[in-house]
Amino acid sequence: LGPEHRTEIVELRRRSDAVVRRIISEGVRAGEFDVPDIPGTTLAVLSLCIDVARWFNAQGSRTPDEVGALYADLVLRMVGAPHRP
Repeated sequence: LGPEHRTEIVELRRRSDAVVRRIISEGVRAGEFDVPDIPGTTLAVLSLCIDVARWFNAQGSRTPDEVGALYADLVLRMVGAPHRP
């Protein structure tokens, strides 16, 4: 990336990190999440979001809704949210 695009991407990443970290922190404070390592969990959640673009194929075996449901379940488990059927 050129310097102008790198600056833009770095800012987007910073804002995404802040949003996810805030959501996790608020969930911990509210007693909804059980997260012993907020920075590490934030990184893991963001990694899921980024890496799906590397492997997802619209012609693959999973639909976008199936991937969304799978990832939502994984993230809720990562943050220790109570299971809700």
